[in-house]
Amino acid sequence: MIVTSLSFIPVFASNALIIRLAGSLYFLMTSSGTLTDASFPKEPLEGARAVLATNITVNGGQTHIKTIGHHGAVGLAATKTLTINGGHNYIATYDDPMKIGSNLVINGGFTFTSSLTNDGTDSKGDIHMNDGFICSCGPEGAEAAFDVKHFYCYGGTVIGLGHKSDRPVADKSPQAFFRLDKIKGVKRYVQILDAEGQELALLETPAYATQTIVYSSPALKKGDTYTIFTGDTLESLDMLTSIEAE
Repeated sequence: MIVTSLSFIPVFASNALIIRLAGSLYFLMTSSGTLTDASFPKEPLEGARAVLATNITVNGGQTHIKTIGHHGAVGLAATKTLTINGGHNYIATYDDPMKIGSNLVINGGFTFTSSLTNDGTDSKGDIHMNDGFICSCGPEGAEAAFDVKHFYCYGGTVIGLGHKSDRPVADKSPQAFFRLDKIKGVKRYVQILDAEGQELALLETPAYATQTIVYSSPALKKGDTYTIFTGDTLESLDMLTSIEAE
């Protein structure tokens, strides 16, 4: 199945689903059938999984997914492989925004995920981060920003924000990364500076408490030390800690 136009209904494909469009694709799902959000042009329909297929490939355009209501209300659900080659993908869900039975492969594009109750990104297999951008947010409690078997980072930008998170495999990930693991005192804004005091990133954390930050970027160098600042406003950033990139 190839999706190339605007949709307000769940999509279920028996084998492969390819999202390839020039405009925007909207999926809004809720168990109650009522949702008002000015960023979406139409009231949602009832349902659970917004997009379900054996293999899903996202090649371009803008994909907006929002689900609320109950366990199982996930966004992109691939029983085998999810491949993101491009596009701007915004997925905010009650359950997992991206749930993958095998591997997640990211070759490009911009992807943002946020969950109210579960992992930001949940893969029973591996993540292969080759290029592009992903920001994955998990909630408070036992859930994670990234919950994966193995995480390999070859390029692109990775941001994981949550109570906890898996991290890339250090000896098999050519690109440097760091993980601040269950650290106290993380506030609304997080700034990352290199040894020369140059800003590499400025992050805004989710509304719920953040204790773990995973970050990888081509700007990082293995063995270099980076300083983390945090604050409730951009004018009140204080040093939180320093960390060495792996």
